[in-house]
Amino acid sequence: MRKRSRERLHGSLAPVLTPPALSAIHDLNSDYIELLVANRDMPQFAASLPSTVIAGLADLSNTARRALAACPFALYSLGIEQQDFWRSCAGGFMVAEEASRYQSSMSLSAVSSFGISALFFAWHVASAQRMAAKVLFAMPDFAVDGLARLRLWELQRIASERAIQMKPRWPMNNGFWPDLVRFAARGDLERLNTTQLLGSQLIASDLRAQAVSRNARGPMTSGTLLPIS
Repeated sequence: MRKRSRERLHGSLAPVLTPPALSAIHDLNSDYIELLVANRDMPQFAASLPSTVIAGLADLSNTARRALAACPFALYSLGIEQQDFWRSCAGGFMVAEEASRYQSSMSLSAVSSFGISALFFAWHVASAQRMAAKVLFAMPDFAVDGLARLRLWELQRIASERAIQMKPRWPMNNGFWPDLVRFAARGDLERLNTTQLLGSQLIASDLRAQAVSRNARGPMTSGTLLPIS
């Protein structure tokens, strides 16, 4: 059994990644893999991973894909963990009448619908379990704080009208995705689990790199999001 990271909560030790959070991220990872496979001929997906990895994912059985997706972190990135995203959002939403807050001219594709679900789940985790947000999404403190401060209608506007920069996590890593596909195809759950644990180490490495980068750039200017209209 994996040793879970734990944090102190209300005076007692509680797991950082609860069973419901893990179940949700496994489902989202599985859906993301299905989107990669179903849309592999679209340029944005064809270029997101090496062609051999995309082909390998397409050849996996449903059971193998589910096993591959059972990582304790998101296999995708929405770009919200990047400092540049929040720097570009310094400003604020224009105050909108309640009736117009949820309007969108966007016709949602399956990819866009997934992005909305993934963004709302990330917001929920950031609002309720900031440490879990770091572990699941490699979100540094400024991203956790920025996401948690969003009001629901602001979140919906970002999800439906701003381009979510969704992409696989670590797409050019020489070992991670090829090993996930290879061991899932073989049904080698021990080595698949080892590769998934490597991903947790990569999450920690990303967080360290973001902290170093932010210290080098200096503190961000606090603010809310830019108008969309």
